[in-house]
Amino acid sequence: MKINNKRLFLVIGGVMMFGVLSAGQWNVPNKAKELKNPVPKNAKTAARASKIYDEFCLECHGAEGAGDGEKETVEYDLRDILTMQIQTGGGLLVDGELYWKITHGVGNMPSYAGILTDEERWLMVNHLRMLPPKKKSTTEKPAAEKPAAKKD
Repeated sequence: MKINNKRLFLVIGGVMMFGVLSAGQWNVPNKAKELKNPVPKNAKTAARASKIYDEFCLECHGAEGAGDGEKETVEYDLRDILTMQIQTGGGLLVDGELYWKITHGVGNMPSYAGILTDEERWLMVNHLRMLPPKKKSTTEKPAAEKPAAKKD
């Protein structure tokens, strides 16, 4: 049987692309969503989490998670990830989802499973929950100040 190299290349490439695109969506398994964060939120754990974030996340995600790191910029703001509507049917991502994402990584973000301990990854979840809210755009006027639409 003769194998068509071009066809084989296209099939393998298609399978790899599907895997990359699926991973990019960060489809979190239901079992991961059920995980509960065992790390308490207090001043001591917040200080530890901040140090870990500064060491491993700051260079890409920036100080407030806006994706404006000095080493690399990220196309999304972590604060948007925290409130993603798609994966949770309209609510906040649960701690287990965030932990899974930190553990497995995606795209340019590496898996932190072999880099950070389980406790350190849960500390990162706590840190993400404490990021400051996004600032409202100063160029957009509140609805009351916007001019009324013209009626024809």
